[in-house]
Amino acid sequence: MTVLEQLTAFAQTGRTALVNREERVTYRELNAWSDAFAAWLLESLGEDRSPVVLCGDKETGFLPCLFGALKAGRAYVPIDSVVPEDRAAQIIGDVCPKVVVDFTGRMLDCDAVVLSPAAPGGAGENLCRAGGGSPRKLGGGGGPRLHPLYLR
Repeated sequence: MTVLEQLTAFAQTGRTALVNREERVTYRELNAWSDAFAAWLLESLGEDRSPVVLCGDKETGFLPCLFGALKAGRAYVPIDSVVPEDRAAQIIGDVCPKVVVDFTGRMLDCDAVVLSPAAPGGAGENLCRAGGGSPRKLGGGGGPRLHPLYLR
């Protein structure tokens, strides 16, 4: 059984998948968030299978993005938040991603679309969608809770 199959199986339960500070995320939520990110990747990039770069480390949204990349048939390249900016830029340059998810708030300068939940002010378009519906922020409205990813 692959890790994605195990995630889907655990999503049928109400079990806790991760705890980050005071935030608790169930497998069901993790699966929904990763499905939403995968759907956005497929809708936005189509058949392009370039890797997704994930900058950060212990943020709650890191795992949904990791699993979402895998569900969309893409590799992911993690860059820890303690990696110096020049080294992060070099890695991004070598990988040539179309999408970078930056949880560090560094405001990376690259040719990719940079999704930055840590952007100052948190303004922007929410890219996680529930079943193709309208975008929702974490904790907003009915339906599944979705992790907000903002386009910088």
